[in-house]
Amino acid sequence: MSGSGLGPIVDPSQLSCPTTPVSWAKDVAPLFTSRDTAHMMQVTGGRLDLSNAESTEIWAYKVYGYVANGYMPPGSPWTQAMVNTFGCWIQGGFQP
Repeated sequence: MSGSGLGPIVDPSQLSCPTTPVSWAKDVAPLFTSRDTAHMMQVTGGRLDLSNAESTEIWAYKVYGYVANGYMPPGSPWTQAMVNTFGCWIQGGFQP
């Protein structure tokens, strides 16, 4: 999976998000396992580090497209609630 071929980009702007901002530290970082992080570091040649908010922000729309369409993480797609949390983090401006 390369940066240019990460799949469909889905627009999270249509999500109904909570009034309390979704944060990286509390809400988003726990969604990614160490296996997810290692896999994405490998397939992107070290460009996407899912343990790092800034790195994930750069790739956020592509990652969102993959998780929203059930392509990621491989073998165990996220629940809709997890997808929405990630999308609301994007919609909320990538709060720390």
